[in-house]
Amino acid sequence: MVDIKLSNLNKIQVSGFEDNKVGTFQSVLAGIGAGLIDIPKGAFSLGASLLDLGLGTNKAAQVESFFDNLTTFDEKAEATTAGEIARIITNLGIPGTVAFKTGSRLTKQALAAKKNNTYFQIDDKTGKLLEDSLTARGKALTTLGGVGGIAAADAVFVGDPEKVGTLGDAFGIGPTQLTNNDENLASREVMNRIKFGLDSAMLGGLLAGTGGAIKAAAKRSGQLRKNNDVLDKVLEYVTPQGAKTREFFDVERLITGERSVDANQAQVLHRQLDKNIDALFPLINRIGSASVQKQREGVVKIINDALTSTTGKGPKFVEETGRFTLGEMDSAALKKIKDIKGLNFKEIEGILNDSRNVIDNMYTEIGNNILEAGKKGKVAQANIDASFNKFKEAFETKAIDYINSTYQIFPNNRVNTLKTYRPTQEALDDGIMLFKNIAKKRGDDSFTDESAKNYINLLLDAAKPNTGFITQKEAVPLIPRLPKGFLKEVAIGDWDKGLLPLNRIINKPTKDIPGVRGLAPREIIENLLGKVQDPSATILASVNDLSFIKTKHKFFGDLFDQLYQKPVLDDLGKPLLDANDNPILKGQFFDNFDDAVKVFGPKNVDQKPLNMLAETMDPGRKTFTEAVNPLNGLYTSKGNKAALEGTNRNLFSFVEDGGALASFYNNFILYPKATSQLAKTVLAPVTHVRNFISAGAFAAANGIVPLINKEALDEAYGAFKQIGRRGDKVANARYEDLLRLGVVNKSVPYGDLQNILNDVDFGSAISQRRAFRGISKKLSKIKEKFADAYVAEDDYWKMYTFAAERSRIDKALKSAQIDGTLYAKNSRNDLGRAFASYSDYLDEAAANIVRNNVPNYDYVSKFIKELRRAPFGNFVSFPAEIIRTSINIMKKGFDEFNFVDPITGTKPFKGIGMQRLTGFGLTTLAIPYGTMEAFKAAYNVSGAEMDALRRFVPEWSKNSVLVPLRDDNGDLKYIDFSHANAYDTVARPLKTVFNAIADGRTDTDTVMEDVIQGMVEATQELGQPFISESIWTEAVLDIYRGGRTAEGRRLYTEQTSPGDKVRAAIEHLFQAQLPFSAAQFTRLGNAVVQNPDDYGRTYELKDEIMGFAGLRAVAVDPVKSMKFKIADFSKGRSNARREFTSELLRGGAVTPEQIVDRYQVANNALYKVHKDLADDYYAARTLGVGANALDAEFDDRLSKIAFENIKAGRFKPFIPSENIINAFEENARAIGQSNPYIIAQPVIDNIRRSYEGMSLYLEEFPIAPNPFTTSAIDLPTAGMQDNLASLPNLGLAGVPVDVSGTPQNTVAKGQQIFGPLDTIFGS
Repeated sequence: MVDIKLSNLNKIQVSGFEDNKVGTFQSVLAGIGAGLIDIPKGAFSLGASLLDLGLGTNKAAQVESFFDNLTTFDEKAEATTAGEIARIITNLGIPGTVAFKTGSRLTKQALAAKKNNTYFQIDDKTGKLLEDSLTARGKALTTLGGVGGIAAADAVFVGDPEKVGTLGDAFGIGPTQLTNNDENLASREVMNRIKFGLDSAMLGGLLAGTGGAIKAAAKRSGQLRKNNDVLDKVLEYVTPQGAKTREFFDVERLITGERSVDANQAQVLHRQLDKNIDALFPLINRIGSASVQKQREGVVKIINDALTSTTGKGPKFVEETGRFTLGEMDSAALKKIKDIKGLNFKEIEGILNDSRNVIDNMYTEIGNNILEAGKKGKVAQANIDASFNKFKEAFETKAIDYINSTYQIFPNNRVNTLKTYRPTQEALDDGIMLFKNIAKKRGDDSFTDESAKNYINLLLDAAKPNTGFITQKEAVPLIPRLPKGFLKEVAIGDWDKGLLPLNRIINKPTKDIPGVRGLAPREIIENLLGKVQDPSATILASVNDLSFIKTKHKFFGDLFDQLYQKPVLDDLGKPLLDANDNPILKGQFFDNFDDAVKVFGPKNVDQKPLNMLAETMDPGRKTFTEAVNPLNGLYTSKGNKAALEGTNRNLFSFVEDGGALASFYNNFILYPKATSQLAKTVLAPVTHVRNFISAGAFAAANGIVPLINKEALDEAYGAFKQIGRRGDKVANARYEDLLRLGVVNKSVPYGDLQNILNDVDFGSAISQRRAFRGISKKLSKIKEKFADAYVAEDDYWKMYTFAAERSRIDKALKSAQIDGTLYAKNSRNDLGRAFASYSDYLDEAAANIVRNNVPNYDYVSKFIKELRRAPFGNFVSFPAEIIRTSINIMKKGFDEFNFVDPITGTKPFKGIGMQRLTGFGLTTLAIPYGTMEAFKAAYNVSGAEMDALRRFVPEWSKNSVLVPLRDDNGDLKYIDFSHANAYDTVARPLKTVFNAIADGRTDTDTVMEDVIQGMVEATQELGQPFISESIWTEAVLDIYRGGRTAEGRRLYTEQTSPGDKVRAAIEHLFQAQLPFSAAQFTRLGNAVVQNPDDYGRTYELKDEIMGFAGLRAVAVDPVKSMKFKIADFSKGRSNARREFTSELLRGGAVTPEQIVDRYQVANNALYKVHKDLADDYYAARTLGVGANALDAEFDDRLSKIAFENIKAGRFKPFIPSENIINAFEENARAIGQSNPYIIAQPVIDNIRRSYEGMSLYLEEFPIAPNPFTTSAIDLPTAGMQDNLASLPNLGLAGVPVDVSGTPQNTVAKGQQIFGPLDTIFGS
């Protein structure tokens, strides 16, 4: 075998593994120095080239040589990617900045001269006036003038245009593609500089246009006037408000905060009740004990009976206080609670009273809204009073039933029953006995147990929830009469309808129909329907329903109050008039169409006004309260209208439509996706640790040092007091304030997870099955505890950031000697609106920063939220929020730096802005890279080793920040630092560009080509979280991929037996659903006892412990990885051959020119495949792998000849087989043509011989000129003539060959590689 020693690697120029002794910092400084030298070098080189062009001298080469030998800065700069970029930025940035300003200034002067028909000098004051008066077209021309200045500066001062490159070079086409100038021809040097300047102008114009579009988009997203153009459609998908206006969204967010407060109050009461009841029946006693569980259920029912009880005075409206109240609880019901031994009666009674008080408040707000909405809607007072009285009457008769109407058969109050629901055996036995008693009274002696079961099934199938609110329908389920009016015997009064409200069934045993175990007929039927007699469920359900009704109507009222049309006033408070003497109106809801069009534009207002009538908006009357909707009949934007009328649909609306497709998608894609994400996040202890640690970056990115602000720490600790909602009233009150402000309970990953669990109605089906009902409740509580902790970990850092921001804003204003109260009440403060108090301002200022600068689920766009239902992507909202908040952090920092207080003229927040921008830079880039460099130095890891390491990490880590370590044997391991960095999403694209440039630094590709390649890869990296396979989908696709995972691990092979394949597939799918961080704990256990796993891998305890923080050190195993590299090589080799066959052998006419072209394309692809494997081989050797161990992996996987060529760095070209040649013959015969391959074969044979044994480490793959090409497009030379190379002798007489332009460059390179006597490239 041919072997190459490691010491000789440099002799064959193994790409990417040059060891470099120049540090990054040193290289950057050298790059700056080299860039400064390049400025005069470029200018003098251009001058010398012009001189050479006129006099025929060679001064340019001498000038370049002088500057190249002046210092060693250029060599040090080129040693690292960062240094090379620093050199280019310095070289082009300094003269470019000056040129842009000069070009812009001259353009302004020219515009002014044209406008005034004269030329004059512009002073600073006049310039400012001109700036303000420039039209959009004028500003665009000014920008283009600046771009022209940059173009001229770049053409003159660029040190080496060929090294930097152009867009034409990057894409291999276009007028700016540079001509190779190895011969140092003056004409080419001048022409290349002109092309470089032209390219700068094109790129500058593109960036200016893009920047303008981005600024327009940002401005448009905050404007009302939209035209439904493409830009607006894009904004609908990426902005938090979507198609709605920002003002509409802000009102909506406040209402969301109100609902969160209501939900939190219910949660607090529910957890306090559970705490007391669980103290009486500890979990350990309930597990496996049906009798203890039954006792608990009995206690729970007694408490629920008291909660939903009432005295003779019952629910009523108290005129004196204007409050609706459920009244006092029944004393007899309370006594039953008091009689329960071991239960804290006083605490339970207090919780029940607090619960009823919360419900009273909601009913009162609903009633008040009827009065207020009527006035806003200009309804006659008599009609308002009638509506209010109707609500009052409904409350007094149905309020108790409404809050006590939760049934297991109707999960989430669905219209249809849950088909999997089955009553308990006890409920069934009671129902059978009741129905037999009814049949006996009817004289039907033939009515058997089976008959009773059939009737019970009919009742369960036909029962329906009564979804309407109390003002419209009975607040109880509806049940059928059953055949022949069977249930009329237990009905109150006549019953002539198909369905009867359950409260019309007698509620006490009668003489004619004796009770069963003392239960009344209504109670028996309620038990059959699975009535939930749990006070916690009663509180949660009733508060949720009432809160929804209350906040929905409050939302309509708030929109009307804040956004209904108002006249625009002048400084004297008088309405401004338009040309027709009509008041100019502002707002977003208008009485007529024309006024709305003036604000929103003609394309963005529907001809029809808002239809907010109950029969249209709420046909089930679920939220109808008798209140009018003040927005009905008004005009607004199309986006607002669609949001209010609920006409928006999305890509995944079909999952809500029912049918076979929806059922399949929900059960086999969405449900397992939801459960796998639940298992790997909320139910995974390791994820909790990572969640808490990584979230600290949110504070750091805003310039707040974590864990040093005591005041902020005290407030943040309140997040953990909310776990189980057992915090004191003060802590709960503050938490509710933060809920209203939109600061807490907004975890983005959990928001995605919660929504997808709701989409699939997680847990409802299993909880209805009798066999699983008990365990389902226990598992639900475990999930609840984990979820509380998960949210608290996120809330902790949000509350810390809120308190720290509030504190430093307060200190900044005091330091600037600004009166806080006056500042808060001034509408010209930094928030742009007045506040009632300084404290309110500080709260909102800090909350505004947290909402916009820290990931918040409320601000995720609707489109991104909907992607949770897609089979791809995991928690896609999180990377979307990282992108949004990163942009906001930078914007906020600049805004703070530039904000001037209108009263004092000072910049109070300048210091905060600097802290924020510095913190963001440190968190996203400096700290990760600094950590990597520090560990490289500490463990003496070379650049070559780092390059080699990256070839053996998983695909997702290739562009990560890798922190290197060494084990006790000196072998390299790495920590994927990006895994624990929340801001890696925004930093990774930049790292990808850097890596692409680094990968290309040893070839002749220009920096521009590498940048373009990096940008393409960076775009893929940025989109990866959104399009990658979800946890479940990936597991399923691994099986369809032939049992091979995305990282290359084999689940089974083709030789595995079918039974073992099925077992392996099931185990793999099971692993995707396995909760509690099972894999991590398994590794931890193996590390503790020092046992290898099933694959023989061993683990170190310290590595596994660090893994809990997302910083696990991973060992690389190049030997085991090599088998996957060889498999990729074999696949790549086949794909390269297909580049030849798939294009040419699909039928139809083929020319010799095409055959030669495709042959070279195929070999170019094959060359890259060979080079990759050679790079992998020597990367493994660089990492210390012995030749014998590595070579053994190639046995039986690669032929001996192929392996020898790989090790020797020699290329073995593709040779068309006999079958391929015959296929050309058959295709030609089929269409009646001569065989084109016979004509092309001599050229192909010559090219193949030239490629045979070619080095795999050439700077560029040589492409031979195609002798069958009849024409070629040459780039313009502006009339300049060079001495053309002589026509190469290809031995193909009579074949026309174009030798102008770039082909001779290829000939020259071919001769350098293959020699001057080569049959293809030789002269």
